[in-house]
Amino acid sequence: MTKNFQTLAILAVALTAIAGAWQYAGAQGEKIAAGVKFEYKILSGTSAGAGELNVLGKDGWELVAVEPSKGMTPTQLYFKRSR
Repeated sequence: MTKNFQTLAILAVALTAIAGAWQYAGAQGEKIAAGVKFEYKILSGTSAGAGELNVLGKDGWELVAVEPSKGMTPTQLYFKRSR
């Protein structure tokens, strides 16, 4: 019976810690979302070379999505950065 009690106590502590971390992360996310604004850039085609991507990175742009080409539609590269 003691081993079961210890297991339940450890489980309760772990769940409490997880719940607290979840609430903290949610509160931080709300603060970030409320104060930061983003701008977006879309590059079409696969001609973006490493040099151009490095310049975008130095300018604060972050690649957030790639949409592969479909038929006649070129590949789309989606970037964002905070204003």
